[in-house]
Amino acid sequence: MSLLTTLMETYAYLSQKVAEVEQDKHTQALEILKLKKRVEKLEKKKRSKSSGFKRLRRVGTTQRVESSTNTVVGAQEDASKQGEDKSH
Repeated sequence: MSLLTTLMETYAYLSQKVAEVEQDKHTQALEILKLKKRVEKLEKKKRSKSSGFKRLRRVGTTQRVESSTNTVVGAQEDASKQGEDKSH
């Protein structure tokens, strides 16, 4: 009879361990899903930031071109004024 009791205790113990492992597996699967969603969210945020920086760079370049044009035009006007002053 003791052999039967030992087998039943072993079976109960192993059944409990199987249930714990299945629960751990389920918990880990949920954690993996959460982490995948977080990665997707961060990648999407990174993509939107990088496109925003590109837009800012384009605006900055446009402003630099306009300011450079104004500087060149302003320098030409100053030169023409100096030329007029010398002729008088």
